[in-house]
Amino acid sequence: MGKKLVIIFSGLFLVELHAALVEVSCPNNVNKEWNQDFCYKARIWGSYKFGDYIKNTNNKPIRLTKYDKPPIFNNDTKYNGWDRPTFSLTQQLMDAKWIIEPWKSMKYIESLSYYKIKGRPYNWISSYDNIKITFKDYIKFYNPDTNKTYWSESAHTEVMHIAVTWCGDGNLDTEYWESCDPLDTKSKGWCSNTCEKLFLKK
Repeated sequence: MGKKLVIIFSGLFLVELHAALVEVSCPNNVNKEWNQDFCYKARIWGSYKFGDYIKNTNNKPIRLTKYDKPPIFNNDTKYNGWDRPTFSLTQQLMDAKWIIEPWKSMKYIESLSYYKIKGRPYNWISSYDNIKITFKDYIKFYNPDTNKTYWSESAHTEVMHIAVTWCGDGNLDTEYWESCDPLDTKSKGWCSNTCEKLFLKK
Protein backbone atom coordinates (compact mmCIF):
# COMPACT_ATOMS: atom_id res chain seq x y z
CA MET A 1 0.00 0.00 0.00
CA GLY A 2 1.38 3.38 -0.96
CA LYS A 3 2.23 5.99 1.62
CA LYS A 4 0.18 9.13 1.95
CA LEU A 5 1.72 12.30 0.62
CA VAL A 6 1.56 14.99 3.28
CA ILE A 7 2.50 18.50 2.20
CA ILE A 8 1.81 21.74 4.00
CA PHE A 9 1.46 24.80 1.81
CA SER A 10 2.42 27.71 3.95
CA GLY A 11 0.56 30.54 2.35
CA LEU A 12 -0.08 33.10 -0.30
CA PHE A 13 1.40 36.46 -1.00
CA LEU A 14 0.20 39.71 -2.43
CA VAL A 15 2.37 42.64 -3.44
CA GLU A 16 0.76 46.05 -3.87
CA LEU A 17 1.62 49.21 -5.73
CA HIS A 18 -0.25 51.93 -3.86
CA ALA A 19 -1.96 50.69 -0.67
CA ALA A 20 -0.70 48.23 1.90
CA LEU A 21 -2.47 44.89 2.03
CA VAL A 22 -3.12 43.49 5.50
CA GLU A 23 -3.42 39.79 6.33
CA VAL A 24 -5.99 39.15 9.07
CA SER A 25 -7.52 36.16 10.81
CA CYS A 26 -10.46 34.85 8.84
CA PRO A 27 -13.77 35.58 10.60
CA ASN A 28 -16.05 32.67 11.46
CA ASN A 29 -18.46 33.55 8.66
CA VAL A 30 -15.83 32.94 5.97
CA ASN A 31 -16.42 29.69 4.10
CA LYS A 32 -13.39 27.58 5.05
CA GLU A 33 -14.02 24.43 3.03
CA TRP A 34 -10.65 24.47 1.29
CA ASN A 35 -7.28 23.04 2.33
CA GLN A 36 -6.17 26.52 3.38
CA ASP A 37 -7.95 29.86 3.46
CA PHE A 38 -6.29 33.24 3.90
CA CYS A 39 -8.02 36.57 4.55
CA TYR A 40 -6.77 40.02 3.59
CA LYS A 41 -7.89 43.62 3.48
CA ALA A 42 -7.29 45.69 0.36
CA ARG A 43 -7.97 49.38 -0.18
CA ILE A 44 -10.07 50.95 -2.88
CA TRP A 45 -7.93 52.45 -5.67
CA GLY A 46 -5.04 50.18 -4.71
CA SER A 47 -3.22 48.16 -7.39
CA TYR A 48 -2.16 44.65 -6.52
CA LYS A 49 -0.28 41.59 -7.69
CA PHE A 50 -1.23 38.08 -6.54
CA GLY A 51 0.49 34.72 -6.29
CA ASP A 52 1.07 31.51 -4.40
CA TYR A 53 3.98 29.47 -3.14
CA ILE A 54 4.62 25.88 -2.03
CA LYS A 55 6.44 24.66 1.03
CA ASN A 56 7.75 21.10 1.03
CA THR A 57 7.59 19.77 4.60
CA ASN A 58 8.83 16.30 3.61
CA ASN A 59 12.31 14.80 3.66
CA LYS A 60 11.97 13.89 -0.03
CA PRO A 61 11.82 16.13 -3.12
CA ILE A 62 8.41 16.85 -4.59
CA ARG A 63 7.41 17.91 -8.08
CA LEU A 64 4.55 20.07 -9.25
CA THR A 65 2.81 17.87 -11.83
CA LYS A 66 0.03 20.25 -12.90
CA TYR A 67 -1.95 23.27 -11.77
CA ASP A 68 -5.20 25.00 -12.62
CA LYS A 69 -4.55 27.89 -14.97
CA PRO A 70 -5.43 30.58 -14.73
CA PRO A 71 -6.38 30.63 -11.03
CA ILE A 72 -10.12 31.07 -10.50
CA PHE A 73 -10.73 34.77 -9.97
CA ASN A 74 -14.19 35.62 -8.60
CA ASN A 75 -15.09 39.22 -8.02
CA ASP A 76 -17.68 41.90 -8.43
CA THR A 77 -17.07 43.27 -11.95
CA LYS A 78 -17.50 46.83 -10.72
CA TYR A 79 -13.97 46.75 -9.29
CA ASN A 80 -12.18 46.42 -12.61
CA GLY A 81 -14.66 45.49 -15.32
CA TRP A 82 -13.74 42.09 -16.75
CA ASP A 83 -10.06 42.81 -16.44
CA ARG A 84 -8.14 39.95 -14.83
CA PRO A 85 -4.46 39.66 -13.99
CA THR A 86 -2.34 37.45 -16.23
CA PHE A 87 -0.65 34.63 -14.29
CA SER A 88 2.53 32.76 -15.08
CA LEU A 89 4.81 30.19 -13.50
CA THR A 90 7.85 31.76 -11.91
CA GLN A 91 11.29 31.59 -13.43
CA GLN A 92 12.51 30.08 -10.15
CA LEU A 93 10.18 27.09 -10.57
CA MET A 94 11.09 26.57 -14.22
CA ASP A 95 14.81 26.75 -13.43
CA ALA A 96 14.23 24.08 -10.78
CA LYS A 97 12.35 21.93 -13.35
CA TRP A 98 9.20 22.12 -11.22
CA ILE A 99 10.99 20.39 -8.30
CA ILE A 100 10.91 21.63 -4.70
CA GLU A 101 13.63 20.22 -2.47
CA PRO A 102 12.96 18.91 1.07
CA TRP A 103 12.12 21.57 3.66
CA LYS A 104 12.25 24.32 1.03
CA SER A 105 9.59 26.77 -0.09
CA MET A 106 9.21 28.24 -3.54
CA LYS A 107 7.03 30.83 -5.21
CA TYR A 108 5.56 28.92 -8.13
CA ILE A 109 2.98 31.24 -9.70
CA GLU A 110 2.46 35.00 -9.81
CA SER A 111 0.47 37.61 -11.66
CA LEU A 112 2.33 39.56 -14.30
CA SER A 113 0.01 42.54 -14.32
CA TYR A 114 -1.46 44.70 -11.57
CA TYR A 115 -5.12 44.53 -10.64
CA LYS A 116 -6.58 47.88 -9.67
CA ILE A 117 -9.64 48.13 -7.46
CA LYS A 118 -11.55 50.92 -9.19
CA GLY A 119 -14.81 50.94 -7.26
CA ARG A 120 -16.84 49.76 -4.29
CA PRO A 121 -18.93 46.57 -4.26
CA TYR A 122 -22.35 46.93 -5.87
CA ASN A 123 -24.02 46.28 -2.51
CA TRP A 124 -21.64 48.70 -0.75
CA ILE A 125 -20.71 46.02 1.78
CA SER A 126 -17.08 45.31 2.63
CA SER A 127 -16.70 41.55 3.13
CA TYR A 128 -14.19 38.77 2.55
CA ASP A 129 -16.36 37.60 -0.33
CA ASN A 130 -15.59 40.77 -2.34
CA ILE A 131 -12.69 39.11 -4.16
CA LYS A 132 -11.77 35.42 -4.03
CA ILE A 133 -8.80 33.87 -5.82
CA THR A 134 -8.52 30.09 -5.86
CA PHE A 135 -5.20 28.35 -6.54
CA LYS A 136 -5.17 24.57 -7.12
CA ASP A 137 -2.10 22.46 -7.78
CA TYR A 138 -1.07 18.82 -7.83
CA ILE A 139 2.09 17.30 -6.36
CA LYS A 140 3.94 13.97 -6.43
CA PHE A 141 7.09 12.75 -4.74
CA TYR A 142 10.12 12.89 -7.03
CA ASN A 143 13.08 10.49 -7.33
CA PRO A 144 16.14 12.34 -8.72
CA ASP A 145 17.93 9.05 -9.48
CA THR A 146 15.26 7.87 -11.90
CA ASN A 147 13.96 11.34 -12.81
CA LYS A 148 10.45 10.05 -12.18
CA THR A 149 7.61 10.85 -9.83
CA TYR A 150 5.99 8.18 -7.70
CA TRP A 151 3.05 7.46 -5.41
CA SER A 152 -0.35 8.98 -5.83
CA GLU A 153 -0.90 12.56 -6.87
CA SER A 154 -1.94 14.98 -4.13
CA ALA A 155 -4.20 17.96 -4.91
CA HIS A 156 -4.17 21.10 -2.81
CA THR A 157 -6.43 24.16 -2.92
CA GLU A 158 -5.81 27.57 -1.37
CA VAL A 159 -8.12 30.54 -1.43
CA MET A 160 -7.44 34.23 -0.91
CA HIS A 161 -10.47 36.02 0.56
CA ILE A 162 -10.04 39.76 0.03
CA ALA A 163 -12.25 42.43 1.57
CA VAL A 164 -12.33 45.76 -0.27
CA THR A 165 -12.23 48.58 2.29
CA TRP A 166 -12.78 52.33 2.13
CA CYS A 167 -13.46 55.24 4.46
CA GLY A 168 -17.20 55.05 5.10
CA ASP A 169 -17.62 51.28 4.83
CA GLY A 170 -18.83 51.13 8.45
CA ASN A 171 -15.70 49.42 9.76
CA LEU A 172 -12.81 50.93 11.65
CA ASP A 173 -9.79 50.09 9.47
CA THR A 174 -6.87 51.17 11.62
CA GLU A 175 -4.55 49.39 9.19
CA TYR A 176 -5.30 52.22 6.76
CA TRP A 177 -4.81 55.03 9.26
CA GLU A 178 -8.47 55.46 10.14
CA SER A 179 -9.13 56.82 13.63
CA CYS A 180 -12.90 56.45 13.13
CA ASP A 181 -15.50 55.64 10.47
CA PRO A 182 -18.58 57.85 10.02
CA LEU A 183 -20.83 54.79 9.58
CA ASP A 184 -19.36 52.77 12.44
CA THR A 185 -22.18 52.44 14.97
CA LYS A 186 -19.70 51.61 17.75
CA SER A 187 -17.73 54.82 17.23
CA LYS A 188 -17.83 57.53 19.90
CA GLY A 189 -17.66 61.16 18.90
CA TRP A 190 -17.86 62.93 15.57
CA CYS A 191 -16.03 61.54 12.58
CA SER A 192 -15.02 63.38 9.40
CA ASN A 193 -15.53 62.06 5.87
CA THR A 194 -11.80 61.31 5.82
CA CYS A 195 -12.18 59.01 8.86
CA GLU A 196 -10.50 61.37 11.31
CA LYS A 197 -11.93 62.11 14.73
CA LEU A 198 -13.13 65.68 15.13
CA PHE A 199 -14.15 65.83 18.80
CA LEU A 200 -15.96 63.71 21.35
CA LYS A 201 -19.68 64.01 21.95
CA LYS A 202 -20.55 65.40 25.35
